[in-house]
Amino acid sequence: MSKEWPLDDVKNRRWEAVLGYVDDLCVDADGNGLSLLLCSVAYFDAPPELIDALVLGGADPSYRNMGRTDVRFGSGLEPGSTPIGQTVLGASRDRHDTLPALRRLIAAHADVNGFTYSGYTPVQLAIVMGQHAHARMLLESGADPWAPSADPDRPTAFDFADDPAAIELLKPFAQRGRPA
Repeated sequence: MSKEWPLDDVKNRRWEAVLGYVDDLCVDADGNGLSLLLCSVAYFDAPPELIDALVLGGADPSYRNMGRTDVRFGSGLEPGSTPIGQTVLGASRDRHDTLPALRRLIAAHADVNGFTYSGYTPVQLAIVMGQHAHARMLLESGADPWAPSADPDRPTAFDFADDPAAIELLKPFAQRGRPA
């Protein structure tokens, strides 16, 4: 018999208990149970070992949650978000230390340019949310500040940068210009 979703353990950051769910987690009908759990724990300060275990267990580090808001997936799980987006949201909204999780997701080849929450790219979301350390890590890992968002009026990270720290962070990319 499969276990139920570890909502209470995720919310209370009982990571050893959550790790116990990985091998026999009750997977939802579309087969994305581990990927949804990865999105949920990425919001919190989940230990890197848990991120690794979920990815090794089959969770997609680039999975985009297209609308699941069911309470069993944990607080903070936003429709349209990815595990990388969730690290930014968790740091911004609840001040969780999600940089170690972000580092592990990048190491697991998560898409650093894929659309996430509200149609932003991860670096755009980090800039909008004032998470400059996340933006820096993403840029150092190959995120493209010129990549378009889903918003046609504000298509690049440069269009979202409205504070001095974000502008300074993007300055080297602006000086090089848009790649051909």
